[in-house]
Amino acid sequence: MAGSPAMKNGSKVALVDGYAFVEVVINHRGPFRMLVDSGATSCAMTPDAGRAAGLVYDHQVLLNAETGGERPSPAAYATVGVESVEANSVEVLSDRLEGVQRLNTKVDGVLGQSFLGRFPYLVDYQRKRLLLGDDARRASARLGPEVAVTQAFGRIVVAVTLDPEVQLWRVILDMGASGLVLQCGSQCPQLGGLENAGRIVTNAGDWRVRRGKTARLEVGGLAIAHAEVYLLDMPAPADHDGLLPAHWFSAIYVDAGRNVVRLAR
Repeated sequence: MAGSPAMKNGSKVALVDGYAFVEVVINHRGPFRMLVDSGATSCAMTPDAGRAAGLVYDHQVLLNAETGGERPSPAAYATVGVESVEANSVEVLSDRLEGVQRLNTKVDGVLGQSFLGRFPYLVDYQRKRLLLGDDARRASARLGPEVAVTQAFGRIVVAVTLDPEVQLWRVILDMGASGLVLQCGSQCPQLGGLENAGRIVTNAGDWRVRRGKTARLEVGGLAIAHAEVYLLDMPAPADHDGLLPAHWFSAIYVDAGRNVVRLAR
């Protein structure tokens, strides 16, 4: 897509338990209700919504679950639009999206990095708006300083520290996560009030984990006190250590092309 699009006042976002949903047009059909998710590599639609959008699945993608293992998913290329911003040849997967369906049974899909990563974007949880392109870049000036990030298959990875430790944890900034998740194997941090009754939900599903709290978490120059943390006793992938919920912030700005984010509390 040429240039950097603008969308003036942005697209209205519906918040459900801290998760952001927006109306999306696929192949000039819809609109479809989709979860905005920086933690998803590709966009995805339920089978019924995919049929309504006229998706033609011509290849398969192997999906990696956060808990390990792979499963194939049919995939198509489509034209995806939010308000006046449109992108062609966006990969869209077919998936039952069971985790997202638990959050909102009326959801049609996930708006992932295969669309979002085309241009800078800002999700404003307070004003309930999604901004794309130049408008996102201008609005980001009121947030915190730019923070350098890396990427894991198009997903945004930020560094966090947990007091009293100095180790950096590389976590995916994930709009589909309900809490901070660390895959730490035998190197898990010490947490207060650790228990085995926790349960975490993401767009990949849900599973039982250990749960505790850290006295202080720091990310991008921001401090979060008494943050809840979920520990998975399995080794982390090579490119990240877990998930950081985006709804902990009042607004997030992502520029995947420059590998920077801005955060606000």
